[in-house]
Amino acid sequence: MFPLTAPKKAISSLFFKDITNHKKAEEELKLSVENYRHLLQYAPTAIYEIDYKTPRFKSVNEAMSVLTGYSREELLAMNPSSLLDPESRARFQDRIRRGLAGEKIGDNVEYKGIVKGSRELWIVPNIKLTSKDGKYDGALVVGHDVTERKKAEEALKITLDRFYYSLSNLQGAILLVSVEGKVEFANESFIETFNLKESPDQLIGLSAEEIIGKIKSAYKYPDREVARINEIVAAGKLVTGEEVEMQGGSTCLRDFIPLYRGKESFSRLWHRMDITKLKKAE
Repeated sequence: MFPLTAPKKAISSLFFKDITNHKKAEEELKLSVENYRHLLQYAPTAIYEIDYKTPRFKSVNEAMSVLTGYSREELLAMNPSSLLDPESRARFQDRIRRGLAGEKIGDNVEYKGIVKGSRELWIVPNIKLTSKDGKYDGALVVGHDVTERKKAEEALKITLDRFYYSLSNLQGAILLVSVEGKVEFANESFIETFNLKESPDQLIGLSAEEIIGKIKSAYKYPDREVARINEIVAAGKLVTGEEVEMQGGSTCLRDFIPLYRGKESFSRLWHRMDITKLKKAE
């Protein structure tokens, strides 16, 4: 006997899925990660990661080693705050505490570091907090070296301090006004000459208009002298030995000295010398 129907043959199916784009994406991602790591490692700016729990450096780039003088291995064994002087360390820890508490902490804060060889180093870090499982656990930091700028600022401050010291020891009333029209310096003699109640420090930052308003009543002819002061400033040229009549019958010699840095004006110096006794003797 033969079966009425033929036996069914076994059927097998193969399914193919095109993953070319997926593989390309993986390769591009891998390349991007490698490029990112290369950029971090060899960027000319110090870049490092901090683990707040340890606390230790998690990673540092080559520029960080050059900047501090420590090898990568030495840095990874350090507490990051040990590179800061006491004041900067306290400021850094306070800002990190506030950042971990969810407060917004801005950039452009300067920190003073003491690195290998007892060198001073000033940096302004841009900090991006990192998190794990919804909790902040560290930070990625880009540290900008501003040491040379700080040295220049300190040198300028020393120069200005010497300049102001010299002015304070000159005879006569001294007033230094910036090119923006703000008082930068006044000595005690200036206070006495114009019978002012303020101290010299209280005049700093006042506008030219404000200081004129305070001193005009000391002139015998206030309106005329205010007009002359404005005329002198507008001309911007040296004026020396100009006689000015004051209240009470006294007389001053007025000097106006525009100060230049190269060809650029940066301040104007007013000097007044009381010559009342000399005039009487004449």
